[in-house]
Amino acid sequence: MKRLLLLIIIPLLFSCSKDDEGSRLDPNAMISIRPAQGVQLRSAEHLTALEIVEQTNNLIGWNYDVNETQPVSRGFSEAQRDTDTPRLLMWGTDIISQKGELIYDFLGCVDLVLDRAHIDMSKPYGERDLSDTIGYLPNSALIKAREIIIPAFERGDYEAVYKAFDEAFVFYPITGEEWRELKAQGKN
Repeated sequence: MKRLLLLIIIPLLFSCSKDDEGSRLDPNAMISIRPAQGVQLRSAEHLTALEIVEQTNNLIGWNYDVNETQPVSRGFSEAQRDTDTPRLLMWGTDIISQKGELIYDFLGCVDLVLDRAHIDMSKPYGERDLSDTIGYLPNSALIKAREIIIPAFERGDYEAVYKAFDEAFVFYPITGEEWRELKAQGKN
């Protein structure tokens, strides 16, 4: 009886191929928000990439499909700051729920900025003081991330999804005044 049981169990243990690994959801996946290529590690005009990672308290943006009057906001704890790389980390569940469903709250955002202040979310975004804005994620990067993540998720290619989690989201240093000007020009 033991032999029969071993003959059944051993093939099952080795039947999972490496290809199967890319088709499984990872409940511990993280989303990296890295400095864009060319962002200075040291700068006289703006905060450095490391300073932005250390000082960012909130990521704020708009998903008009979810809510037209209130922005989407995510805070960052110390566990979500990688000062060695440097990068900010969001939970993978901001895009794929614990039930394995695609979530569009963050993924559908535009006009994402990094702020160092603890923000009064009762004020509309346009009425807030942007003096604490220290970085932004370009809309073009968000669009590109959606173009990778959504089709990869739909075909079950989680390896491509997690690769996009790690590489697609980038930030640039900016001040609040520069952000307003960039947005007014439609270049964000």
